[in-house]
Amino acid sequence: KYLCIQLLRVRMGHLLKENIDEYEEYINEEITNKAVEELEKIGKIELNDVEKHYVDIIFASAAMQRAEVEFEQFHDEGFYDLRDKVCDEMLEYMSEILNINFVENDLLVNSLKAFLPASFIRTKYGIEIANPFLYDVKEMYSGIFATCFTLTKFYEKYCGAIPTDHEISFLALFVGGALHRNVKTIRAVILGTSGIAASTIVARKIESRIEEIKIVAILSSELMDTIDQYDCDIVLSMISSFEYEDKVVH
Repeated sequence: KYLCIQLLRVRMGHLLKENIDEYEEYINEEITNKAVEELEKIGKIELNDVEKHYVDIIFASAAMQRAEVEFEQFHDEGFYDLRDKVCDEMLEYMSEILNINFVENDLLVNSLKAFLPASFIRTKYGIEIANPFLYDVKEMYSGIFATCFTLTKFYEKYCGAIPTDHEISFLALFVGGALHRNVKTIRAVILGTSGIAASTIVARKIESRIEEIKIVAILSSELMDTIDQYDCDIVLSMISSFEYEDKVVH
């Protein structure tokens, strides 16, 4: 879309002359020159350096994650060092919030490292990418989407801008996929205030919405004294006054 606008603008003689604020070269010169050469040949135009810089950013916003592309810097730090640092910070943050170790999930780590650099460039320069599954992500992973939205603080910190919902939805897909692959490791007992039937409904809703939790027992208030018989990590209690070691979530 941008290249078409650029082509029309340049053909009409309206070339950009003011360079981009804080412009940094992201794609190596060989790739940018090849793209510009093809564009000039196809469009029968000639681009100045400023126009070439915009082409560089457009390709960087999509292709920056390619392993064969070499980058010397991203902001003030080495590109790969910063990418790894941001990825680790995000995963540690998400691990703390969701109580799951994402840091050692190799598939999630590699996916995030491939996605973040291009996402940061798109966000920094206001280039929007559309996720056709945005609505589905918001419906299927509404909680994850809301949690991933808090990751905007990392975007603000490292690229000085807030990402679009589309960028967040991609992050939600990565995290949601990791949750689906995660084995249920948190064993929980539900302690209800009424009959077993009502508590069973609550248990099924919890298991369907919080993928990592496995309900090992459902107890009524009359059976709260038997909770020692069950090996559990947490107690999900509908009785606000109930306390049991440090395991209770009301």
